[in-house]
Amino acid sequence: MLENLGAQVISGVLAFSMMLFSNFKGNSPEFKELNLSMSSSYLYLNAELISAFENDFPVLFSSGTEIPINFKVNIKSHGKQVYLRKLSHKVSFDTISGVYTLEKSSTENKFHTRSMDELIREVGRVKLSIPYQESWGMISVELEASLPRMSLDEADREVDLMALWRFKKPKIKTRLKINSIEKYKRSAKLELYEDIPALLKAG
Repeated sequence: MLENLGAQVISGVLAFSMMLFSNFKGNSPEFKELNLSMSSSYLYLNAELISAFENDFPVLFSSGTEIPINFKVNIKSHGKQVYLRKLSHKVSFDTISGVYTLEKSSTENKFHTRSMDELIREVGRVKLSIPYQESWGMISVELEASLPRMSLDEADREVDLMALWRFKKPKIKTRLKINSIEKYKRSAKLELYEDIPALLKAG
């Protein structure tokens, strides 16, 4: 029985890697919002990536291969980088129990579910606590998501998972003046990274 399950997983991965170069649908990911709030010591970032994990991703997430989704937070003050953090959300699937596990590098807790809908909702949620300095003053906060190149089959053929996002990295950013208020909340709208970046639209 286990051998049959293993064969099905390998077959599914091979089919998926071939599909990437033929009839994949692709997604148009975007950040729904970027929320920032402050305490006396930390800046709290909350964001949600949507329209990113439909279509071909259920097949990918169910392959049995650990799939990482990468995020990067970049903060600049007066044009200089003062903070850079790279995060990873890793999805794995137990073919025997039918349980999906989501591990986020920003937290020690793991999320477990048998529901693909629940997994898709949770994998796009980004939360991060950032220690800040008042001397930063006016800062720009930028969040970007990306998918890696990785091998998905025994032939060790590498595929670029960014094809599933049509090779567009969703990006969102906003500005905040730290030393003027103690608690702050702000939302920003989507900015997609393309050859010519779109103008910033902040709410």
